[in-house]
Amino acid sequence: MDVNKTSFYPLILDILADISESHFVAFDLELSGVPVKQTGTKRRIGRATLQERYTEVKEAAGKYTILQIGLTCVTEDVETGKYVCKPYNFELTPLIGVPGLDLERDFSFSSSAVEFLNRVGYDFSKPFSIGVPYLAPDEARQARESHANRQDKSAIADMQLKSTDTEALALVQRVRNEINHWLSDESPEADSYLNLTSVATGAVGEDAPEMSRFEKRICHQIVRAEYPRLVTVSRRGCVQVVHFDADREARILAERKAELKERIGRQKGFSWIIESLLGVNISNFNLRLCATDRESGEAVYADMDVYNAHFHRADFKLRDRPRVMVGHNCFLDLVYIYRTFIGPLPDSVDEFSKLMHKHWPLIVDTKYMATHNCGDINPASSLEEIATQLEHSEIHIDELDPLHSKYRDVQVFHEAGFDSWLTAQIAIRLSMKLEREVAYVEDVDDEQGGVELGSHIRKPSIVSSAVATGQGLLSAAVKAFNIRGAGPATGPRDASNVKDAQNPSTSNEIPQAKKSYAQASIPIPQKTPTKSANASLSLSPQAEAFVPSSLGNNWMKGGDPSIGAVAEDDLFKIDPNKKAGYQPTDQELRGIEGGMPRFTADFWRVYGNRLRVFGTEEGVCVLQGNE
Repeated sequence: MDVNKTSFYPLILDILADISESHFVAFDLELSGVPVKQTGTKRRIGRATLQERYTEVKEAAGKYTILQIGLTCVTEDVETGKYVCKPYNFELTPLIGVPGLDLERDFSFSSSAVEFLNRVGYDFSKPFSIGVPYLAPDEARQARESHANRQDKSAIADMQLKSTDTEALALVQRVRNEINHWLSDESPEADSYLNLTSVATGAVGEDAPEMSRFEKRICHQIVRAEYPRLVTVSRRGCVQVVHFDADREARILAERKAELKERIGRQKGFSWIIESLLGVNISNFNLRLCATDRESGEAVYADMDVYNAHFHRADFKLRDRPRVMVGHNCFLDLVYIYRTFIGPLPDSVDEFSKLMHKHWPLIVDTKYMATHNCGDINPASSLEEIATQLEHSEIHIDELDPLHSKYRDVQVFHEAGFDSWLTAQIAIRLSMKLEREVAYVEDVDDEQGGVELGSHIRKPSIVSSAVATGQGLLSAAVKAFNIRGAGPATGPRDASNVKDAQNPSTSNEIPQAKKSYAQASIPIPQKTPTKSANASLSLSPQAEAFVPSSLGNNWMKGGDPSIGAVAEDDLFKIDPNKKAGYQPTDQELRGIEGGMPRFTADFWRVYGNRLRVFGTEEGVCVLQGNE
């Protein structure tokens, strides 16, 4: 399904719902440029290190821009035993389309990327005509700071006039005279405001010229410096002077802040999607943005109660539950995504790998899956080649959703939406094939980041043990993926293979919350035997109706040994092991029988959080936290 700036907000509730229900999300990018070796530069002896490759990609991510993003949300239909794919193709724009944010972006195109995209039929007008906007967190912060500075009139520097600026000095004197005359008029007919124009009041007709910005600035400066009980307001063609009113000024400031918030929310565009994939709080999304026609962009009637129910259902399932992300050859893509939507990139690849693991605890690179024990000879492993090989396998357990049938009968290679769908297919089919053939091991990494195939005894996984013992699944999953391996590695991509360099991968969902929540115990009052009807009642701390568990306590604490067990049918019973937020159903946890390995399986200890980076000494970038 194609999504542009007109259809984005009308479709966003459906998109968020698809992401919230996804088993994983596959992604792909098309870029305006990738790092390539410059012609005439000295050829490197040997492979680059992972850090060197990361530095090259980081520099490119700050210079080039994302033109297109493909996302394929994959859900499990347990009843039919199928994985249902819902591909979206988003056109993105680097332009700041919302006025009043005081933001500016610099971006460029590389000749090799333009040549490649032109060859595959990419329409270069789309980013600038129908692209979906976005806004990084640091840009939103910059917009707020700029707005705050504009409201602080004391921070505005005064203009210094010279004695030779005769016309400007004449304007200053005239403005003073008009303000003083207005203030001295105490008649009932006196106006409550004064309009300062470019020519003297009384000498002006209906065709009076508008004030220039220079003249307006002088008027504002005079009132600000010499008349503290007055304020100025810019109007079309003039500057209006009114008496200071604290309530009115507070109301105007609140309205301006609300306008800024609305503008930021509108410019965020695709950033809302990234935040939903990260599992962060998106409850401040303005649902009124959705009340437009997806074809014309005109406002339409909308039932906000229906919108609210739709949105909050998705938000509840997304909150603190980052998706499992799946991509193909996605090291470069993840660097671009981080730089564009999350924040400034760190200097070291090690820090980058930790930050990515923090934001998305499980990322799968299908290129690594296809090449993980390939040795030191890089095999042919492009997205198209792997998809073609798997097309002839007996595993066909995925299907397109009827509402996302654009790619059912056509192949559009190098369109981000299509490539993300291929990535999703590969993730499903290849993981099932490898699992059935037991074609993976858990231990020794070769020098290219692959794993040597050999006999071994499979041991219970950390995650499986956690399930059996009741430990937290998220902490277990983190430990499971944090196995020994080569440090993060990246290799320069061949300039002729821009497709691989621009193909993002899919994402998979982790059903556990990213944060743990302490379950507070509720104090329970303890009764003593009922006193006679004549007995007096007391609410003092020493009242016999309360039996403290220790001196000075009026209420018994949860877990006090003197408190009996809570009945199973007690409606107020608290399960201290139950986590806050959405909890997956048993059916969601079981998934499709005979389908992909569950994301808590040992399989992903081998293939999860490893990004293939050919052309580097390490050969692989391992995403791991500080555990």
